[in-house]
Amino acid sequence: MLKEKLFEKQQAEVTFLMEDEVEVGFALFFHNFSTFLSKAGLYLEDLYVKPERRSLGYGNELLKQLA
Repeated sequence: MLKEKLFEKQQAEVTFLMEDEVEVGFALFFHNFSTFLSKAGLYLEDLYVKPERRSLGYGNELLKQLA
């Protein structure tokens, strides 16, 4: 179901963080719009970094990519 919703229907987006061609983390997000602020935004649903790669700045790198 994730494959269909993310990659075929594109209902959300995911960005993968790679190190030496190995996935070390990902961020799953979707775009939104605030009628109150009249501004487009981004909603971060999931941010994941493999436990053995945590505390090395990979989460910050994913957030920078989204910003």
